[in-house]
Amino acid sequence: MDIAALTASELLRHNRARSLPPVEVTKAVLSRIDALEPAHNAISVRADAEALAEARASEARWMDGAPLGLVDGI
Repeated sequence: MDIAALTASELLRHNRARSLPPVEVTKAVLSRIDALEPAHNAISVRADAEALAEARASEARWMDGAPLGLVDGI
């Protein structure tokens, strides 16, 4: 499964099922950026640590059954 290519609807389904943690999704997206950025040179500032911290917080909320909304972690 290409995690970085999943749609928002697919990610929501995984969040609800607790089958694909937001941290894993964030890591997949960061890896995709690492792979493509040298060719595209489109990102001037990255905040990987902050993105992972937000993903961890979202993951905890989903595990507690208390997401901030349907797009929490997407």
